Amino acid sequence: METEAEVARVAELQAKLDMEHSQFEEDKAKMASVVHLPSTAVIKLDVGGRQFKTTTATLCREESMLSAMFSGKGFKVEKDEDGFFFIDRPGAPFEHILHYLQTGVFIPPTDPALLKAVQLEADFYQIESLIDQSTWHDFTFSDLDDNRGVLYWLGTKKGTALYRSPVDAGLVKVVGAYNGRNLIERTAGDGGCCYALDQSFTIELPVAVRPNRYCLSYATATGCRRPANWSLSASVDGKAWATLCAHVDDRSLIKANRASWPIPEQEQAFKRFQLTCTGASEGDEEDEDELDEDYQDDEPTPCKCFHVCGFELYGQVHLE
Repeated sequence: METEAEVARVAELQAKLDMEHSQFEEDKAKMASVVHLPSTAVIKLDVGGRQFKTTTATLCREESMLSAMFSGKGFKVEKDEDGFFFIDRPGAPFEHILHYLQTGVFIPPTDPALLKAVQLEADFYQIESLIDQSTWHDFTFSDLDDNRGVLYWLGTKKGTALYRSPVDAGLVKVVGAYNGRNLIERTAGDGGCCYALDQSFTIELPVAVRPNRYCLSYATATGCRRPANWSLSASVDGKAWATLCAHVDDRSLIKANRASWPIPEQEQAFKRFQLTCTGASEGDEEDEDELDEDYQDDEPTPCKCFHVCGFELYGQVHLE
């Protein structure tokens, strides 16, 4: 007959076996939840209540939290009863993230709040290339009459409202011009001045821009001579200025009322831009005597007219 000691020992062994079996089943369940799928496998996702369908290859386009979830690296994700992998994150920004992973192209949403949400989710999922792209927005020049420039975008409150002069709205500050609003607007209104040698117009923006092109118009309403010598500079702090373009005997605004010029590629982003008259206007040397008589000056003074308007920038804007 079994002694009480033997019964106790058997019971102890049974309890130990039961515990080990329970642990085994638990580990087995955990292993089953780790996704091991081929790259062509179709995956159904439920992200914050919004459902998506994609492939493993798309989600593993680059190293990220998503690739860790679905590349068999041991990141645990749960399937629901309908076969969806549930991710407890906002669904609306994920639509833009998935589109980027599918195409390699990021199209920023026009709603600033949604754009910020996409930036946060790109950071959460650790999609490094999208983190970089989602914080910079490209403004690409199309033609002289397009509405794709940075200043026009600011005038629409970053794409959320009908256009209003960003100067009038207090979003852009212009210093030194006759009329700061006219310096930005593509009208015949005058933003410049006469006898403007070394005269500078400074445009201060609320966003940082890596510029690659700019446009400028001659203020036709003035009837004054057209500018031929000027420079465009930029600054981060308003103290140190870097020359982006230097125009010497430039006939662009003599041949037409509006023109554009490429800006060499910039690694630095700037919030302050400055237009400076650097020399005589078109036709000055030939007309000095006539100018003196018209203006009744004691000494010959070639006109350094700098009557311009319609300043516009293109490039990459840092979305803060």
